[in-house]
Amino acid sequence: MNNQAKPSLRGHDDADWLDALLRESRPMAIEDEGFSARVLQRLPAPLSPAQAREQLHSSARMDRRFEWFTLIGALAGSALAYGGSRWPDPDELAYAITALFELRAVSLQVLTPWLASLFSAAVLAYVMQRS
Repeated sequence: MNNQAKPSLRGHDDADWLDALLRESRPMAIEDEGFSARVLQRLPAPLSPAQAREQLHSSARMDRRFEWFTLIGALAGSALAYGGSRWPDPDELAYAITALFELRAVSLQVLTPWLASLFSAAVLAYVMQRS
């Protein structure tokens, strides 16, 4: 080990005795069989200012696509709701739910307001997931 005097907890000069002892007893290098070098080789090179600008523009294009999707979804939901503006009475709705569970055909007039609501909810869920 070390031929220095025994460390003590008393005195200001010996405050880092544990740190010194740990540094002395640690191995110099951890052998990783070239793993660290392989990882460092596979890391991407730092971006140049032009590449960083291009990535920002690409991100902005994706944001614009997202905005267009949201707008189209809102318009489609509104069009569906307008086309099926007559909400079914409770008897029609009960019949439609029963028919759906039995996998029978259901009038589109009955389903249109519900489809519009479902479509709008899907768009809202997508928007909330993105933010």
